[in-house]
Amino acid sequence: MTYGSVVALLLVVVSGPAEAESGIVDYLTGAELQCEESQIPWVSTALMRILSSDPDELEEALFPSYGGDWTWTLERFITAYFVPDHAGAVPGEDLFPAIASPEARSLLRSFYAELGPSMTWARIES
Repeated sequence: MTYGSVVALLLVVVSGPAEAESGIVDYLTGAELQCEESQIPWVSTALMRILSSDPDELEEALFPSYGGDWTWTLERFITAYFVPDHAGAVPGEDLFPAIASPEARSLLRSFYAELGPSMTWARIES
C-alpha cells in the first residue's frame, strides 16, 4: 500500500483542559482518532462494545486490528487508533475500571458520534 492510497480519517475531540491525572481520560482528552475509511465500521462497533460492556467483560474482549481481525486487547486498540495530544500519555494501569467512568464514556461517545452519519443506526444512549 502506498501513502497516496491511504485515506485517513482524523477526528479531534475537544474537551476541557486535562486535569493533573494520568490514565484513560487524560489519554483521550484532546486525542485524535485515526483510522482509514474502510476501518470505520469495525472501529465504530468496537466503540459500541466498550460503551455497552462492563469492565470485567472488556478484560476478556478482543478488538479490531488495522486489518479488521478481532485479535487486539483493549489497550492495544486504544493506543493504535487514538493518538494523544501530548507526549508521554498512556491509558494507565487502571484501564478497565477507568474506561467505565462517566468522563471516559463521554469522550468515547464523542468519538463515536464523529464517525459520521453512516453509523447513526447504532446510536449510543447516555
